[in-house]
Amino acid sequence: MRYLIPCVLCVQAFFCVQTSGITDSMYHILSSKIDTMNLEMVLMRDEQLQTKQELRQAKAEIEKLKEHQSQDVPNTTAGEGLSDAQVNESKSRVMNFLQKAFQSEKAHTKQTLDQMKTDVALIRSHLNTLVASVETLNETQVNLLSEVFKVGRDVEHDMKKLNDALVRMHPRLEWLDTSFSSLNVTQRQTVNRVILLDKEVNFLKSSLVNVNTALEQQLTNLIETVSEMNTSLKEKCQSGEFGPHLFNPAPSYPVTLTINFLPAFKSKPAIVYGLKVLDSAHNTNVRVSGTIAEMTNAYFKFTISTWASTVMYGAKFSWMACPKTNI
Repeated sequence: MRYLIPCVLCVQAFFCVQTSGITDSMYHILSSKIDTMNLEMVLMRDEQLQTKQELRQAKAEIEKLKEHQSQDVPNTTAGEGLSDAQVNESKSRVMNFLQKAFQSEKAHTKQTLDQMKTDVALIRSHLNTLVASVETLNETQVNLLSEVFKVGRDVEHDMKKLNDALVRMHPRLEWLDTSFSSLNVTQRQTVNRVILLDKEVNFLKSSLVNVNTALEQQLTNLIETVSEMNTSLKEKCQSGEFGPHLFNPAPSYPVTLTINFLPAFKSKPAIVYGLKVLDSAHNTNVRVSGTIAEMTNAYFKFTISTWASTVMYGAKFSWMACPKTNI
């Protein structure tokens, strides 16, 4: 007991200066527990003083009883036995009272000490937590200072580079200023030229009015021509081949063949033809002719002829007919 009160006061003095990083709620909780412990210590000290006072009173009563016993002179044996019994009974009551008071005070003091030990352990735990928090905060502060120093150094380096870049860019900026001045002069000249060109364009527009009229007329004529060509091109060309080819016996000439157009043309088409196959005897002269005997939009007749002593085994012609145009 004698050494616990100073320790508690030392703990309270330690918390008088609130460490940075400790929350207000933790500080108030610890301060409240320390105040409670100090109050309990004061109450225990008062109880101890009261107990000591009661013990002194009990001792005084015992002394009085002893003095009274020594002054009394017994007359009979029975009277002497009764006086001793009363003294022993008084002593027994006083001793029982003192023993009960001591046991009660001892139990109460032990309970209070146990509670104070628990509170001290809790305070130590909070103190360890706070010390760890303070160490973490200190380490974080050191890291932050290092980072701030590093950032400041980088910023200083970047500012120096920026200043150097601005110094290097100064001649370019002067060149750009000169270039802009030249561009302004060029722009004014360009505007003047655009004005002149606009006048020339207006003149050309007025000159092209007649040309446009003539071109529109020519375009109209071309459209009509193309329309006629499209009309005639809707009909497709037709082609084929014809003519006899026999060996024994040889065909008899002249021969006239009729070739039909499928489908028929709207009007008489234009036609071309040519000899494709010619087979004659080797010991006679070759003589052959082919002519169109008749021509309509639906068919044409073609005559193949020989003359003199020519022996003709075969004569075939190829042909192509297409619709006529007015071009």
